[in-house]
Amino acid sequence: MLGDAVHVVPCDTFMAVFKAVSSQEVDYGVVAISNTNYGPVKESLNLFDRFNVRILDKIDIKVRQCLAVAPDVTLHDVKKVVSHPVALGQCKEYLDKHLPHVVLKSHADTAGAAADLARSQDPHTAVIASTAAAELHGLDILATDIQDDDNSTTFLLFTKD
Repeated sequence: MLGDAVHVVPCDTFMAVFKAVSSQEVDYGVVAISNTNYGPVKESLNLFDRFNVRILDKIDIKVRQCLAVAPDVTLHDVKKVVSHPVALGQCKEYLDKHLPHVVLKSHADTAGAAADLARSQDPHTAVIASTAAAELHGLDILATDIQDDDNSTTFLLFTKD
């Protein structure tokens, strides 16, 4: 929505995004507001009523998840899969079929899970994230398009009003 020359400042929560925009720590914020499978993202929608922000743009992005690991890790090595709870739910069929005995662990976001795995290099952990996040953090991609359904997420771009 803003082009490639953007400096991304990750936030762990929707509230943190809104606070960063409101305090002008950042110029813009982007949050998910709905998913075709999971419906409205009430937490982010409610924050638009609480903060003095102006919506600039909206985009729908097709959900495409991958399974990523530290370099040289195989599917057989994986004992734990980490991702955002919605992403874990979006990939349930894949996980049930290919990794039925792994522990699933929630993370605040998919890209953050990829960053954490890149730092730890845990040979027994995989993450569900976008291919862009996996590649950015130097992870190996074991499988692509592991999401169960064809669905999309709607994001809003906003700034301080």
